Amino acid sequence: GVAYTGSSPLASRVCMDKAATAKALVQRPVHGATCLPKRVVPASALVSKASDERGWGGRERVEGAKRLWLDIVSSFSGGGGAAPGAADTNNVTTLVVKPIAEGASRGVRRLMDERELLAYAEDIAKNQAPPFPYAYVFEPFFDASRAPWMECSFTLMGALGDLRVVGPSTIDARAKERARAVGHALGVEGCAALDAFVNTDTGELIVIEMNTVPDMTS
Repeated sequence: GVAYTGSSPLASRVCMDKAATAKALVQRPVHGATCLPKRVVPASALVSKASDERGWGGRERVEGAKRLWLDIVSSFSGGGGAAPGAADTNNVTTLVVKPIAEGASRGVRRLMDERELLAYAEDIAKNQAPPFPYAYVFEPFFDASRAPWMECSFTLMGALGDLRVVGPSTIDARAKERARAVGHALGVEGCAALDAFVNTDTGELIVIEMNTVPDMTS
């Protein structure tokens, strides 16, 4: 019974969860827009790798992290869920990990191997108290510094189903139209911000996240 502005509680709940956002875009596909494939790992599973002291010198921790690393990497083989031509996930060697429900790049880290995965797990164990409420999303690292790709933010404003998009002036109109379609698919309204990798040649989008309560910065 309390009035609010912006997106509905359901849309906000979906957009706050990076895995739920990707799932929603599978269920309501937008032509030319997709997400990188994702693997969700509970924080408790990561912390267990950091706290396992079996074996001399904690060797079991490294072995456990290696098994988890190989399991995550192998789950991306075959390129399932990647944008056509956007990211080759057949030979994943680098991962990105991020909390499932954080914004502003908090907790995002690029991981090169199982030792960096273990160091990340140790940071979680050190900085969070049990029970660990969060899950973490892993996805293949995508290098948006390579042409024709770049990372962009779009501002979406308006009523549900009647959004307008503000984005960089250099970005193809097709990309802006796809950003608007993504906003409609996710049910956002009021004011929201979409972060995505954009193919400047084709206007393809790889959705990173949708923020239904964006920072009011310049």
